[in-house]
Amino acid sequence: MNTMWREAGTLKYIIHIADSPPHGRVYSAGSDDRWPSGCPCGKTIENISGRLNERNIRYKLMKIGSYPNAMSAVFRSLMTYFEESDLDGALDLSTKFLGILSRDLQAEEIDVIVD
Repeated sequence: MNTMWREAGTLKYIIHIADSPPHGRVYSAGSDDRWPSGCPCGKTIENISGRLNERNIRYKLMKIGSYPNAMSAVFRSLMTYFEESDLDGALDLSTKFLGILSRDLQAEEIDVIVD
């Protein structure tokens, strides 16, 4: 994870829109998977969650349907700043994300100035 983040006074987010889990039976409650041991690249949430937590990166899972539910439980157990929302459609995405962002900004008492 070599991404450079501006650190001071910023909120950092990963927005994950998912209609299915990543490879690996642990994320899919044992359903059929071409790579049941996980992604061949070797990256797992277990490998990267510590770095996400150290950097206070807020992980927002936007789920479409129930297929990502097992994945969500694993991710929730590993990430400090985890939040999930169920999406009913494309318009629901913007409404829910703006609500999350607005709530986070208010909680952190960050002012947003729009010119």
